[in-house]
Amino acid sequence: MAPAKKKQNKYRPYYSDYYKSFRRFILPISLILGILGYGLYYVMGSFSFVVIIPLTLALLLYLLLEVVHQISLITGNHYQFGIQQAQSIQAIYSILKPELPLPSMAKWAGNPDFCQLVAKQILSSSPGVILEFGSGASTIVAGLALRRTGGKLISIDHDNKFATETAVEIQCHNLSDSVQVLHCPLTEVTVDSNTYLWYDLSLLGEIPTIDLLIIDGPPSGIQKHSRYPALPMLYDKLAENAVILLDDGRRADEQDIVRMWKDRYDDLNVQSIGTEKGAFLLSRSGR
Repeated sequence: MAPAKKKQNKYRPYYSDYYKSFRRFILPISLILGILGYGLYYVMGSFSFVVIIPLTLALLLYLLLEVVHQISLITGNHYQFGIQQAQSIQAIYSILKPELPLPSMAKWAGNPDFCQLVAKQILSSSPGVILEFGSGASTIVAGLALRRTGGKLISIDHDNKFATETAVEIQCHNLSDSVQVLHCPLTEVTVDSNTYLWYDLSLLGEIPTIDLLIIDGPPSGIQKHSRYPALPMLYDKLAENAVILLDDGRRADEQDIVRMWKDRYDDLNVQSIGTEKGAFLLSRSGR
């Protein structure tokens, strides 16, 4: 599932956020302490430093300990998710038994735990037609699962480079009979009187009835609520018992999108999945 830009180190954003918060507090706190110190010095003379210095050191120590505490929590979460990803990789290899190594899931944005979720859904429900937005590692995993259940996967990517790379992997894994990868550039569409950039589905031709819809594109940096058009554009093509998998469920945008979908379609059931990046499993009431 092609990222829009180079992926950053996972630890850096969290550390920099707390560092920036620490810096933001330093200036107002310094001003307050300066004013307080001047007032105390004016009233108490040099004796005021007995109060000011310990107070300043205690406050700085508290802020430092808070930053360290938050970083330790984040590091612990990453360790936990690291184990989860390793278990997911092991499950994928042991159950699907690929003949060749899978593409690096560190490079392609589909994390192992999300790919395992895709495989589990396919193996448990045997969907006839799967439509995927955002090609990559999950496309290969889905194709391997379809080799056991039957069915057809159409994977769409707006980035020709990633679509080509995925298509090459599909050929290497001998999955061309069940997986088709299409390059569909983004074009302007109007949904709810708003303009979005969305895949040019005219290149897809006649859209079949969809049993499983996997949404991991387009990238969020393109626009706000980047993936919202998926359901308004395709809801009429969803099977009565269709399932939708939405990746990146921990992002505020995706959480907003799910709420917007729920407001628009009252027959949707929503389940939050605890993958590292978060995911949503949505199903229609007919399921």
